[in-house]
Formats: sequence, structure tokens, C-alpha cells
Amino acid sequence: MKSVAPSLLSLGLLSCSICLTAADKSLSLLDAEAHGIGVLNVRPAASWFLDLRLSAGQEPFFKQYAYDRTDSSGLTNKTTLTSDPGKSLEIYHLELVAQAYPRGGRIGMVMGIGCFAGTIRAGGQADTYHGYVGGAEAKLGVALRLTPKVHLELAPFVGVGRNMYSVEGGNFDGSDARGYGRFLTYGVGASGFYTAESGLQIGATAGYVTNDSHATIDYNSDILGTPGTTGKARLSGTVSGAYGTLSIGVRF
Repeated sequence: MKSVAPSLLSLGLLSCSICLTAADKSLSLLDAEAHGIGVLNVRPAASWFLDLRLSAGQEPFFKQYAYDRTDSSGLTNKTTLTSDPGKSLEIYHLELVAQAYPRGGRIGMVMGIGCFAGTIRAGGQADTYHGYVGGAEAKLGVALRLTPKVHLELAPFVGVGRNMYSVEGGNFDGSDARGYGRFLTYGVGASGFYTAESGLQIGATAGYVTNDSHATIDYNSDILGTPGTTGKARLSGTVSGAYGTLSIGVRF
């Protein structure tokens, strides 16, 4: 019996020591929290989002493209071509867009790269020009998170590419009149997007754009009753105005 009592006493002292140590640790954590330090006050790391979007629209709205056409084949002719009213450049964009918000903040950076393709139709008194454009584009701007599902973007952009024109009707035979040239687009866009929990994203963009198009068309046609006429028609046109697109995408 004498040997059991010291053992019980030792066990009780050990239990008290463990309880005091645990209580001391709890007080230390509470004290750290009160002073804004320790693991209880760790700020989140930067937030990154990656979106893949497909958009379509007109650039710009209800603007006619006007081209100066200069022929060089013994004929001196300068004609202004205009696109169909209300159609402008019907264009499609496919872009990969990244957003970064430092330490969980609401204001961050947005950057994107992608490609575009579009069509346009223009004509003079007798000729119809079918144009196709395509190229690559990039943007860099700011993003604002309104809620976890809704955010805004404001970004300037620039794109470069090539265009191709074919001509039919009037004085040209479309099968014998094709040309290529450079295409430049630049502007600024303001966008709003909603992203569902599934990752599906919808949005709209409005802004201001300038499109600059150039092409040289080689032709071999009967022009003005002269069989076998050959030459070049140089097209040059620039148009600016408001534009808008609608988009659908997915967030990874």
C-alpha cells in the first residue's frame, strides 16, 4: 500500500502538468490572435484565374468601310468602295485570358492572347469585294472583382493579321481577281462577366476600335471591253467607331 500512494501522487502531478501546459498553449494562441500575429491571421496568397472565351460581334457598329482603289494597267482609275450598311466587319475572337488579384484583393491585372477571324463585303457601282481577315491579338489592363462570380475588365488591345479579297461582278471575274494584304486593329474595351460555379462563363464587351486594311489585288479580266487586261488594284481603308461583342467561355 505504501508503494501505491507515491505512484498515484506522481500520476496526479503529471496530469496537472499536462493540463497546465495545454492551457498555457491555448492562452498563447489567443494572445497571438489578439495581437494579429500567428497562423490565425495569415493572409491568403494571390488569386489567379484562367478563362477561355469565344466571342462574336461587329467592329465597328453600323459603319461603312470605305476603300480607295487604284488600278494600274494603262488605266488610271480611283474608286471608293463602301461596305454594306449595318454589317461592317463581322468578327469572331478566341482568347485565353488570365487574371491576377494580389492577396485576395478586388483590383487586379488582366492579360490575354488570342486569335480573330472575320468577313466583310464591299462594293462600288458594279464590283463586289469579299474580304476575309484573320490574325493574332493581345490585351493588357485592369480587372475588378465585384463578387466571387462577377467581375469587370478594362483593357486596351492590339491585333495584327492578314486579309484576303476576291472580286466578282462588274468589270472583274472573281475567279481571276484575288489579293492579299495587311490588317491592323487596335482600341479599348470594357467588359463584364458572370462565372457560374460549374465554370461556365458569359459576358459582353463594348468599346472603341480602329481597323486599318490594305490589299493588292492582281487581276486578269476583261475590263472596259479590253480582253486579257492585267494589272493591280490597290485597296486601302481605315474605319473607327464603337463596337460590341457577346462571349461564352469556361474557367479552368
